[in-house]
Amino acid sequence: MLVEIVLALLAGTMSMLAGGVAQSEAFEKLLRKLLKRPAPEPSHSQRLARLMGDLRQASLGVDSILRELAQVAADREGAVSELEHQLRTLEAKEQALQERIAQLESVPIPVAEYFAHLASARERRTARRDYMLFGAGVLVSTALSVLFFLIQRSR
Repeated sequence: MLVEIVLALLAGTMSMLAGGVAQSEAFEKLLRKLLKRPAPEPSHSQRLARLMGDLRQASLGVDSILRELAQVAADREGAVSELEHQLRTLEAKEQALQERIAQLESVPIPVAEYFAHLASARERRTARRDYMLFGAGVLVSTALSVLFFLIQRSR
């Protein structure tokens, strides 16, 4: 009796496995290949489900592209606004410089020459002072060198 129960359980398990294998697509393809039969046309619902899946994938791709396009457009808009800001700043600077040039053009030439003369005299005095300081530095360093040499020699 135990053997019959085990055999019944084994037969039931084998039957379930065989039914599962018989329902698989791989088994169906293998059987069609052995019998040399063409694959059946998919049903309308299967075709419609496949087309809807393809449409969903295409829609997701288009959405991704549209988001990227919106980001690029926003980036360009920011760059354009930054350039406009810089342009306004440069235009203001240009306007200020043009006004300054206009003011300087109205200054009489003798006044400009007088300021140039004052600046050159001041520069000459500055150069003379620089040469005097340089010469004094040379004299002091020479004197110190001679003094150190004499101290060193006396030891």
